[in-house]
Amino acid sequence: MPSFRNSASFGKRQEFVAIAELMKRNYDVYLTLVDDQQIDCIVRLERDPYPVYVDIQIKARSKTAKTPGTFAAMEIRKPRPNFYFIFYSEAADQYWVMPSLEVAKLATRNKS
Repeated sequence: MPSFRNSASFGKRQEFVAIAELMKRNYDVYLTLVDDQQIDCIVRLERDPYPVYVDIQIKARSKTAKTPGTFAAMEIRKPRPNFYFIFYSEAADQYWVMPSLEVAKLATRNKS
């Protein structure tokens, strides 16, 4: 049985793992101090004539979650072209990177 401390810090630990993976792949990653705008980090992409900055929100599900294959109760406040989600499932040991516009289009909405 995982401790509360272990489960409470799972999401933050996985954010850092995803950020480390981006850095290993030679992306310039900038960390935010607070996550009040749904931005865990910003990635700088070299493009002509100017660099492009992409907002990243990282979501992770542990293998001990009730439904480890779903990412429920997400709010996507402002889907836009330069806003991406990185999803991680510990049960599948898999990452998915999706544009926020695509996530908003594919997501189902609770009626209540």
